[in-house]
Amino acid sequence: MTGGILIAASSPLFFPFAAAIATFLKKIEGEHAPLTLAFLMICAAGFVTVFLAGLFFTVAAYRPDYPDTTIAIMSDIAFFLFVMPAVPAFVQNIVTGIVILGDRRAQPVLPRWLGYMNLWTGVLLLPGLAVGLFKVGPFAWNGVLAFWVPAVVFAIWFNLMIVAMLGAIRRDALTQA
Repeated sequence: MTGGILIAASSPLFFPFAAAIATFLKKIEGEHAPLTLAFLMICAAGFVTVFLAGLFFTVAAYRPDYPDTTIAIMSDIAFFLFVMPAVPAFVQNIVTGIVILGDRRAQPVLPRWLGYMNLWTGVLLLPGLAVGLFKVGPFAWNGVLAFWVPAVVFAIWFNLMIVAMLGAIRRDALTQA
């Protein structure tokens, strides 16, 4: 139950992080920033599922006296909500990569390697989409390709985005023309 509450309570913390990314993307795109707006909408839709996963995990643990099948259904819904938002995550990373790689400044706002990293991150998150088709194996909800690779890739992406944005802040990239 505590894990579900922590997931639900911490999921909104992604939004300030997404807003920081959007600030950099907007700087790259300029006044009219359709991909930045798409990024923000995708983040909002994608992370609602993480919040709901936390709620379903909490509900599954709330009444341990319920029949095992009821608890299993709640747990399955929670895991699917947690792992299956692969398509929004894919599009979010592809949009981010395209914007970063589209920066034609001599000194880009964000480094080009970050654009490529976002493209690869998006691709490596896609196996999570398959969890509804497999109960065991690498594509199951707890499998190497559908859960562990995306989880590790997300953690790496999250930290590298922070490092790159802090580097851009130190260079004062947001205030330069």
